[in-house]
Amino acid sequence: MSANSSNTDPTMPVNSSNTKTKSVDLAHLKHGAQLSIKLSTSTFFAWRRQVNSLLAGMKCSGYINGKIEPQPEFINTNGISTNNPAYEDWFANDQLIVSFLLAAMTERDSVAFSSCDTARQLWLAIEAKYANPSRAHVMSLKNQLQRSRKGSQTVTEFLFQVKRIADELAVLDTAISDDDVTLYVLNGLGSEYRDIAASIRTRERSFTFEELHSHLIAHEEFLQKEDAPADVAVPTANFHQRNGSRNFRGRGSFRRGSRHGSNQHMNHLPENSFNPMQHSTYSKEKLDEVKEEWATHMVEDVINDAKRLQK
Repeated sequence: MSANSSNTDPTMPVNSSNTKTKSVDLAHLKHGAQLSIKLSTSTFFAWRRQVNSLLAGMKCSGYINGKIEPQPEFINTNGISTNNPAYEDWFANDQLIVSFLLAAMTERDSVAFSSCDTARQLWLAIEAKYANPSRAHVMSLKNQLQRSRKGSQTVTEFLFQVKRIADELAVLDTAISDDDVTLYVLNGLGSEYRDIAASIRTRERSFTFEELHSHLIAHEEFLQKEDAPADVAVPTANFHQRNGSRNFRGRGSFRRGSRHGSNQHMNHLPENSFNPMQHSTYSKEKLDEVKEEWATHMVEDVINDAKRLQK
């Protein structure tokens, strides 16, 4: 074989010409740098982005994209074959990257890819498996969007569940429009969001995700305030129900110390009466009704007592 051969097989002696490996700092990899996510079908694009960013920051992306080629293991100088110091540097850096990539996978993938000798070989094998998602995977993600329901989740949890799936479809070159995202969200809300859903559907301009989130959060807070009962202790009185209406008992019911006073009736209520102290949690509307009825009967008692004293 000619000494000027371009063959880069590290076991073959070749003439040295620019065999020095560019110096790179792999201190982060040496100290066990790790990614926040493991490689999988659903995380591949985010995982690849993290790997590329980390290696680019250490100026060693060439080991996986092929721009840094393998160095020959031996060099030939004046017909004498000797070890190539540049190969040792290249090999050490390359194997650190291989170890880093294998550690960023699940155990199953790490075993499957362990036969790759160089970082470049490993990277090509990873892309061959994960970079071209199947049609079935895309259809599965779309089905998840269609079936998404808020259920017991908060509005924020539900919206970001939908957004995560939409973002994953976007990186698979199957982007979902803002209108489609809005439709998936509205279809997954409960009946208590019917009014605001109708308002959102009738707007001419599309909602961005941020706008949709803001509107639904405001409505969620409104619903929470409406559902929260007013915890108010109401005056002690006995009510009598006839034909669906609640009326106060006679004037004796409010006389302190009376034989037929309120204290006695507290313990001996008729079957069709109820004690408001047993129902101290009222809505605002009910509380207003109680106050009005209470005031009316108090005035009637005062007038009746005054007439009785004049006789």
